[in-house]
Amino acid sequence: MKNILLLLVFFILHTGCGLPQDRKIEKVILISANAEWSVVKNVFPETVLDSPWGEYFFKELKVGSAPETVIFFHGGWGKVAAAG
Repeated sequence: MKNILLLLVFFILHTGCGLPQDRKIEKVILISANAEWSVVKNVFPETVLDSPWGEYFFKELKVGSAPETVIFFHGGWGKVAAAG
């Protein structure tokens, strides 16, 4: 499962997927449950993008002393979603 997640993150980062080319991503937050994802989408009303593996969006957050771009990704729950 760890390899699948790494492949997914690699795909999102290297294909662009709505991210300007001059930004660097170092943080990814994976959310599995549908209920939790709906709350996150309400708290951060960003433009939600879609991929074959789930919805995601980018958010600029202050991490430490500097702002960083973070990916919020909804991967789904269960073995089938994890395998996808």
